[in-house]
Amino acid sequence: YIDIPADGQYTFYTSSDDGSMLYIDNNLVVNNDGTHSEIERSGTIGLKAGKHLISVGFFQQQYDKILNVSYSSAGINKRLIPGNSLYTAEVSDLLPALNTPMLENGLNYKYYEDYSYVRMPNFQAVNPVKTGIANSFDLAVANRSEKFAIDFNGFIDIPQDGQYTFYTTSDDGSMLYIDDRMVVNNDGLHGAIERSGTIGLKAGKHKINVGFFQHQIDKILKVSFAGPGLSKREIPSSILFRDVSNFASGINGLPADAFASTMKPTLDQTNSLQIGIKAYPNPFINSLNVSINGEAGNFELQMIDALGRTLWTRKGSKNAGYYQQSVNTASLQKGIYFLKVIQNEKSFTIKLLK
Repeated sequence: YIDIPADGQYTFYTSSDDGSMLYIDNNLVVNNDGTHSEIERSGTIGLKAGKHLISVGFFQQQYDKILNVSYSSAGINKRLIPGNSLYTAEVSDLLPALNTPMLENGLNYKYYEDYSYVRMPNFQAVNPVKTGIANSFDLAVANRSEKFAIDFNGFIDIPQDGQYTFYTTSDDGSMLYIDDRMVVNNDGLHGAIERSGTIGLKAGKHKINVGFFQHQIDKILKVSFAGPGLSKREIPSSILFRDVSNFASGINGLPADAFASTMKPTLDQTNSLQIGIKAYPNPFINSLNVSINGEAGNFELQMIDALGRTLWTRKGSKNAGYYQQSVNTASLQKGIYFLKVIQNEKSFTIKLLK
């Protein structure tokens, strides 16, 4: 981090042989890249007083190796950045990853409608019009173009320890939380505005919540991030996950870990696909029988442990009618498992015990 003494415009310089690049809060400020003799290049950025992330990359090919990093502002004559203005983040400052429940790709959302939105509503105090599943922070789940709000929630898989900057660009308001801590406050009535915030995170799964409301005219929401080794980009759906640990239930009202179980569809109530699934015996020991009744189609079976790790995958296809497969489970340790069945782009989960 660099400690900025006062609000203002700051110019940063790198003089290098060979290439160098300087980032502030994950924004490229100085591009002095390439193979060259000593060259100084600069860039200017507006900063608030306080600590900001600073990253300088340098490479040396041959001959002279030179790197000087300087800055200036209205109150600071151009000078090398002094060591007493630079700070490191301790590993203990990073939020630990969570022990997550059963997860699958996607986000859960709650959708609300009202005619008086001018700021983010208290989602805990109002009832949603509908709930469902989204692949990402997608406003297409809204039923109309104005006077609505959406609360997206799930988990983000952070690839490595470090400082991460999150961004929302929205029209109208948006707010982003990581592990229940507000990181981006982009609330209020406004056109498309980008705001950001930075938080230290350990590698692994972290809760992410993004709230958005639309008053009228344009509706825009874009959620991005940057971090160690990651240039600024929209958060990909491949690292977003939702909690599915509570949506399995058993046959005839029995709990999900009763002797014989069936799959329950995901919470997308508009696309419920009824497939007769049984996994037995439950609890199981050295083998597990899986039977599928219902419509034809390709399917995939996944055995997942209580930490959300996929232990094995089986793929197949069936005609309309009955299908059965026996799976060897002798190598599995005692514990709780989840059998996930994916057919015709819908997924179903059974909770199992060994």
